[in-house]
Amino acid sequence: MAYLEGDTIWAKDVCISLTPTFVISEDADLEKLKILLDRFYDAASKETGLETYGFGFNDDKTKFIAREDFKSIHGFRQHIEMNGDLFPEFEKHGAKIVHTTAYATAEAMPYLKEIMDPFKDTIDFYTMHGNALRCKKFP
Repeated sequence: MAYLEGDTIWAKDVCISLTPTFVISEDADLEKLKILLDRFYDAASKETGLETYGFGFNDDKTKFIAREDFKSIHGFRQHIEMNGDLFPEFEKHGAKIVHTTAYATAEAMPYLKEIMDPFKDTIDFYTMHGNALRCKKFP
């Protein structure tokens, strides 16, 4: 993998990525839901294993996604441990996960599947191709 040698901005990707998709009920209070998302940002900001974390709404505000990237399976476990108590709040605020895309290294995939087993019916798991890249520094 010559593209990883020497002075390069590239490193081998070992991140865990999840993208849950939520459907928002018609009677949900969008402003209260956004306050809940801010609570997640606050909790996630205390983690050390995150690479990226964010939420995004579709144009008609009937769905949103979370974009979650973790430095390793350990970072994902930390996220569950630190934020797991907030998770039931989604349904209380009218948002329900309908699908998740999960992406991980071959080494991490068994652990990710074990952690996510209660939700396996709504998750598509993708194992990373061995030569995936991540940017380690920006020019």
